[in-house]
Amino acid sequence: MNAASDDRLSIANATFYIFLDAGVGVGPLLQGLFVPAFGYSALFLGMAVLILAAFAVFLAVRRFYR
Repeated sequence: MNAASDDRLSIANATFYIFLDAGVGVGPLLQGLFVPAFGYSALFLGMAVLILAAFAVFLAVRRFYR
């Protein structure tokens, strides 16, 4: 949010919450489709890898905007 200018702050906030709601709503549905094919252990491993990748992107973007 700090990267957005004051006149575009409301758009940045709305975009953040739209994608947050979409991820919370669609994520479990998509993950549920993978359970029969791969099992819960592979699902949890995949989510752990995704979280680590997202954290790496966060650190890279944070360094860019400092």
